[in-house]
This record gives sequence, structure tokens and C-alpha cells, in this order.
Amino acid sequence: MRTAIILTAMLFVASSSFARGKGKGRGEGRGDHFKAAMEELQLTKEQKPKIQALHKQKQAQMQSQRTAIEAAHTAFQKAMESNKSSIDTLRDLHNKLIAAKTEKMKAQFEHMMAMRKILTPEQISKFHELRQKHGARRGGRGGGHHRGPHRGPPENGMDD
Repeated sequence: MRTAIILTAMLFVASSSFARGKGKGRGEGRGDHFKAAMEELQLTKEQKPKIQALHKQKQAQMQSQRTAIEAAHTAFQKAMESNKSSIDTLRDLHNKLIAAKTEKMKAQFEHMMAMRKILTPEQISKFHELRQKHGARRGGRGGGHHRGPHRGPPENGMDD
């Protein structure tokens, strides 16, 4: 039974690592997207420095959070691959990974709330329209975790 659990977990870790992929650096070219979006929103002179400062703050925060998530994922993956890791250790590491991802999601939400305080209702609508358009180009989900056409179907019959 324990062997079955470990093999299942190892398959999960391997498939999630494969799905994430190891390509070029994250965020590559995003500065261009940001500049283009800000132009399309037609920000006022008062809005521009506020949005730029918010964007700069988000970039630094997201980098540290990505680092924390990657460290938690690596620790969890190594523990899963080890025959010596106890179930309690695995649960603890898994909870740390979930907590790191949750913190990133909370920060992204707070960033969106801060933007809503700066933008007009029309700009907010335009911003969401741009996000939808950009998300359709990245696999239709509007987020960074997608299965590109080169990766094939999910191995477990379920989507991420």
C-alpha cells in the first residue's frame, strides 16, 4: 500500500514538473505587454506614476514569491522521491507548498484591488478585456499555468 502511494505521488510530481516546463525565464517580454496595455488604457498623468509604482512593487513581490514556491516545490519533490520521508513530513512539505502558492494568489488579488482604486470604471473594463485577449493567446485561461500544444494531453486524464 505504501509503495502504491509513493509511486502515485512520484508520478504526480513528475507530471507536474513536466507540465510546468523549463523554458526561458518567466516574465520574458512582459514589460512590452505592460507598456502596450498601459497605452491602451489611456492613463492620465496622475495615474501613470501610481500604476508604474504598483507594477514595480508587484514585480519584486512576485519574484520573491516564485522563489519561495520553487524552493517549497523542490523540497517536496525531493521528499517524495525519498523512501525515507514519513507521511507527516510529506504532508508538512505539501502544506508549505500550498501556503506559498496561496500567498502568491493573495498578493495578485491585492494588486488587482489596488489597480481598481486607481483606474476608472471604463479603464477597468478595458483592462479585463485586454487580459481576456492576452489569456486567449496563452492557451485560453488567462493565467500562466497552461498545457501548450506541444505538451500533449494530461497523463492522468485530468486537466491541471
